[in-house]
Amino acid sequence: MKSRLPDVPPLKTLAGVVGAAPYNRVRLAFARFGSPQEVVLGTRGLRFRLDREVWLCTDSRLDDAPLVAWSGFEDRQRAGVHVPVRCQVFYYHAYARVIAGNVLTEVERRIEALLVEEREAMPVVRGPRVLPLRRIPEERTIR
Repeated sequence: MKSRLPDVPPLKTLAGVVGAAPYNRVRLAFARFGSPQEVVLGTRGLRFRLDREVWLCTDSRLDDAPLVAWSGFEDRQRAGVHVPVRCQVFYYHAYARVIAGNVLTEVERRIEALLVEEREAMPVVRGPRVLPLRRIPEERTIR
């Protein structure tokens, strides 16, 4: 099921930017684990629901009331993966602006931990990963 913006009107809507690192980590998680994803953040009851169109931070202690959302990612014209992504940021809570940056950093950290865990769980391939070069006998060479 895809996430969508809440029916609750936001207190404020601004043009924003998501840093390249968090955006790339989320896209990599989508590629590895699928979309949508949900990340529970600490003991404060914050949940972060991510899909390709909307990233939504909610407070489970307040009946999943929305706090902040990111949508409208403008990643089609990106010059490279190091470039931040422009988007729209919707603030639903009076202090949402205070937590928005910290939440993105924490989501990036959690997703990176999942990716490392997955990488470590992969079977280790022993032996050479590249085929050795062999000389071609003289009679088989083209002259």
